[in-house]
Amino acid sequence: MPQTQLPTAAPAVAAAPDDSGATDDSTVGGGETPTTQPAVSAPTQTVTQAPAQAPAQTQAEEPEPEPEPRQVPTRQPTQQPSRPPPTTQPAPAPQPATGRLTVQAQPFGRVFVDGRDIGDSPIANYELPVGRHILEIRKEGYQTVQDTVDIQVGATLRKSYRLRQGGL
Repeated sequence: MPQTQLPTAAPAVAAAPDDSGATDDSTVGGGETPTTQPAVSAPTQTVTQAPAQAPAQTQAEEPEPEPEPRQVPTRQPTQQPSRPPPTTQPAPAPQPATGRLTVQAQPFGRVFVDGRDIGDSPIANYELPVGRHILEIRKEGYQTVQDTVDIQVGATLRKSYRLRQGGL
């Protein structure tokens, strides 16, 4: 609660003379002898006010609904062709140049290139490095066929052999 301090009027009081020797030249009553009054401050009085009452509440009013936001068509940005980001990694080392070898043999036999077994014939599109290689075809009961082949870049070399009986 708010409090307000209000000064009140001091009653006239006759007092005995104080040590200061101050006198009051006013007279109390009609023509009485002057009396000495001490300097007294006016007492204060505290008054408490009740808070003002709020006005009686009426029925609660519902707020008006806000209007729905209006949708404005937006323009889609045009797609510009995207460029790949610049590569920071070094390019891979170039692969050695290669070519292919296709081998047919009658009857079938085991095929070796440079001493390595690559399987039974027919062999189709076997990838080899460019250059000369030793080709062998082996079959039990037949003579071993041995040939030198020259593989060219991107080319397929086709070889066909007829095995002869009488070998190991």
